[in-house]
Amino acid sequence: MSSLDGFAKSLILLFRARFWDPESRNVIRKITFLRVHQPILITGGLGFIGTQLSIRFIEKGHSVTVVGKDPHRMAHTPNEVEYIAADTTTKGTWQEEIAHKDAVINLAGTSIFTRWNDKTKKLIHDSRILTTQNVVEAMVKGNNTILC
Repeated sequence: MSSLDGFAKSLILLFRARFWDPESRNVIRKITFLRVHQPILITGGLGFIGTQLSIRFIEKGHSVTVVGKDPHRMAHTPNEVEYIAADTTTKGTWQEEIAHKDAVINLAGTSIFTRWNDKTKKLIHDSRILTTQNVVEAMVKGNNTILC
């Protein structure tokens, strides 16, 4: 088993409590984003985890859109990925994409591997909290979009 397979299984386990069906003992049956050809959006998807998830989802037949703060996609970003350059801490046109997705995976966040001071603490906080608020705000009421 590769480390990515282990990561995918860990991701499934995160949803176990929410989607557990005690009668059938079948977790995967209720995780709808494992269907083929689902549109998925990943915020902060240019890093190691986001890239590996993109590769895996594309291999499984899903369409992937990545939102990142860099003006251009990274060289290691798969060509099949639609890339949107945007600051997810601010409201913008990038939020319109969420209405068309079955799953949103929020990986956005300033790196914690730096010297911590008041400025970096605020950046770390805002990059996670504001992005999450903007994602949730953009989710269409009544749509069954899964947010992870």
